Amino acid sequence: MDREQLIAPEQYNIVNEIERYTQDGNMLALLLEKESGEKEQLTYKELIESASQ
Repeated sequence: MDREQLIAPEQYNIVNEIERYTQDGNMLALLLEKESGEKEQLTYKELIESASQ
């Protein structure tokens, strides 16, 4: 991978990136593990819905 591919463009919207993956309601966005060891999963669809509240 070239260095130029790693540089973010001037205009960037992370919400647009997340919305690209919401079509598949099961695509995992985050895997959270609490100090107690309990694990939670959050899909891209759930992530965007939470952000929209």
